[in-house]
Amino acid sequence: MYKSRILYTGLEMPLAYEVLSAKHVPFIEVVPRSSEDLSIKRCLAEFDKYTHIIFTSKCAASIFLSFQKIKMKKVIVVGKGTEGRILSLGGVVHKVAKEETAEGVVQLLSQEIRENPNAYFLWPHAAKVRPVIRDWLHGHAISHDECILYDTHTRKLESVPLLNQFDEIVFTSPSTVDAFLEIYGTHPVEKRIKLTAIGPITQAKVKCCLA
Repeated sequence: MYKSRILYTGLEMPLAYEVLSAKHVPFIEVVPRSSEDLSIKRCLAEFDKYTHIIFTSKCAASIFLSFQKIKMKKVIVVGKGTEGRILSLGGVVHKVAKEETAEGVVQLLSQEIRENPNAYFLWPHAAKVRPVIRDWLHGHAISHDECILYDTHTRKLESVPLLNQFDEIVFTSPSTVDAFLEIYGTHPVEKRIKLTAIGPITQAKVKCCLA
């Protein structure tokens, strides 16, 4: 039987890749911050004032919902994966971005602020995020707060996969591309190896750094 030669570098491998017998080696790890972190503590203490919560990753949703219930808030999410995570944890989702990027979330925020001019947004997220949402909120003087929930690091691998064993490498975020470069260096990847990126932002990172 043909055995797939796919290396999947993201945190959670979808069933579609399990079926293909992909090798799952997470190149990154998520390190949650304590609920005693000043940024988190302040947002939890002032939680009643927020009308909306923005989630731009499954990790952010999981960590925040371990601290606080969100059923009374309008929740805006980046995509179906994050929506599914929130629903699985008992939350309710108000709107899902059609384009699963920060730009897609901004489109929803623009629509939401027209419908709810007095909206007050809370955006819990990772330490390293693209500034698209932040810049839009500041640029339009929208009431909002941010709190940093977790840090993302390159995972220390006990055994580094040999790239010549694979025909395809799947990257799920720009962080997985950065981790790949940290693990393997900046040497070009063999042309025969297909580089698959999940989403346009990751695709741009792959094209810039690996292609």
